[in-house]
Amino acid sequence: MGRRFSSIGKPLPYFGIQFLLGVDTPGGNIRLALRQLDADFLAGQLVPGSQRQRKGIAIAKAQGRYTGRKSIDVPDLEKVVRLWREGWMTAVEAMRRLELSPSTFYRKVKQVR
Repeated sequence: MGRRFSSIGKPLPYFGIQFLLGVDTPGGNIRLALRQLDADFLAGQLVPGSQRQRKGIAIAKAQGRYTGRKSIDVPDLEKVVRLWREGWMTAVEAMRRLELSPSTFYRKVKQVR
């Protein structure tokens, strides 16, 4: 049903669930409350996609089938980083020379230290 139990008391479209369940009667109100409780219970049982993905990756790593993304090899990294640190070139020039994005450049700079 997709509605949370906390939404009881909020108006629903007349020709929607209220009309179908007949919530004008006490029995209809009970049916509506039970459906909303059931929807909340089922929503709590579902595993979000990211958790399911993490579990799958952990299983694949344990089996040796998942190694992650390969890191790129930057040939002149130490030389360019040294020139950049000594002030002979700007960070933007270093990024252009190495053909790296800013985030990759600074991550590689941390690795060079």
